[in-house]
Amino acid sequence: MRRLAYLTVIVSSALIGLAGWLAGSQSGLQAAIHLAGKATGGQLHIEQASGRLLGPLDIATLRWQGAGQQIAATGIHLDWSLAELLHGRLQVAALDIATLRIDQPPSDVPAALPADLQLPLAVTIERLSLGQADYNGQPLLQQLRGRLASDGRQHRLDHLQLQAGDVSLAGQAS
Repeated sequence: MRRLAYLTVIVSSALIGLAGWLAGSQSGLQAAIHLAGKATGGQLHIEQASGRLLGPLDIATLRWQGAGQQIAATGIHLDWSLAELLHGRLQVAALDIATLRIDQPPSDVPAALPADLQLPLAVTIERLSLGQADYNGQPLLQQLRGRLASDGRQHRLDHLQLQAGDVSLAGQAS
């Protein structure tokens, strides 16, 4: 019985240490990226990541390729709070993306709106910025900035600034 208790303490300590290393160190970040690439069969590819999973985190390039769809983002900066996530809230101090490109083949199936926009948890993004977004090689927007606050059911965008071609918008939405 005593051996089982010691073994439980040793295994638990090792798992906690491994999780701390993965989330809290640069080398853990690199290992997590490698594991994510393997787990997705190579569909997820991340280049030049620095920081920690706990944040702040910088990624030069993130690519997802699957089922005819390709998504690429460059110049990503993410600063978020694990402590808030443990309380059921996603708290992001900053999410900055320099470029976002989405490529997917045309479809004869019409796009369907989601039944609702409910999120599984409350989300706050204090600073959100996207420099440029393209869809199938066509520019969608040149600049998006704002702040998002959501309790999971009701969402609010504040300090919204959007530049798309010759059109500039500013305001808020909920």
